[in-house]
Amino acid sequence: MLLSIVVPVYNGEKYLGRCVDSLLDQNIDAKDFEIILINDGSKDNSLQIAREYEKKHDQIRVIDQTNIGLGATRNVGIKQAAGIYLYFIDVDDYLAAGMLKTVLDQAIKNKLEIITFKTLMVTADSYHPKSQNSGNRSPELTVTDGMTYIGDLSYKNEAWWYMVKRDFILDTGLSFVEGKWMEDAVYTTSLFMEAKRMAHIPFDVHRYVKAPNSILTNKEPSHYIKVIYDTEYVIKEFGRLIEQAKKHPKQQKCINRLQTRQDSFVFFVIIRVLKSQLTFKELWEMLMRIKQVGGYPIKHFIGEEYNKPVYKVLTPLFNNKITLKALFHSFRLAKR
Repeated sequence: MLLSIVVPVYNGEKYLGRCVDSLLDQNIDAKDFEIILINDGSKDNSLQIAREYEKKHDQIRVIDQTNIGLGATRNVGIKQAAGIYLYFIDVDDYLAAGMLKTVLDQAIKNKLEIITFKTLMVTADSYHPKSQNSGNRSPELTVTDGMTYIGDLSYKNEAWWYMVKRDFILDTGLSFVEGKWMEDAVYTTSLFMEAKRMAHIPFDVHRYVKAPNSILTNKEPSHYIKVIYDTEYVIKEFGRLIEQAKKHPKQQKCINRLQTRQDSFVFFVIIRVLKSQLTFKELWEMLMRIKQVGGYPIKHFIGEEYNKPVYKVLTPLFNNKITLKALFHSFRLAKR
């Protein structure tokens, strides 16, 4: 078995068929890959749809479980997978036709632990099955270690834009954090930092479907506050990763990238707090905890990745308690 594709499914009846159909349309021999659909306690017809696909296709396997969350479900997928390589995709996303075989072939040819590729953001009511790179010959890839990769490229936090060797995951001992949102931000970075052989293929393969009511845009108060405190956890974990990277003095570009990424989480968690029901006292206490891991004040945010005028205006205001407090109360008054 060359490849295992893990699809966590929670209330995905609207998109599940499109996702699975795209996975079956990858020009990979049926005996060489498996699709593991993990129904995570869906309350809609997702399980029934998954079972119908399982009946029709030998390479599809369905696991049904009570709801344990995305991170824990992905960990189940790692344990259950039989493939040499492993790929995670969200149920509402899909792939361009025939492109995953190209990625898999390059991973095998170059003996890669991780291979990354491009993603295209699309709307929920559109369909883009054809890659801009369909029919193109695969380029010669630049193989590098993960810390160099992080330093050289503006990488994504999510788990759906790369394929990874399963034995490599097991050797690192890494797993997705369970019970928290944004769990793949820490996982992806940690995994990359351990890699000795990884590369990027500049082909658009994945389709990220921008949903109007995603996990991170859900404004239900208790959910929104949980996202805020889970982001604080990510910020603290990036403090740990930065210290890990500092043990490699020649990897200053990697350190800089991680510091920028940590600062971006701090900047946007402040924005979220402004929109939440948390008090200024709770915000300031959070920032003092973040300060202990080097994440506050924000020092590395403005640069090539984040250079919008609004970032440049708000960052110094966020870094000063007096101006942050004034901004906080002004924002709250404007919301009334």
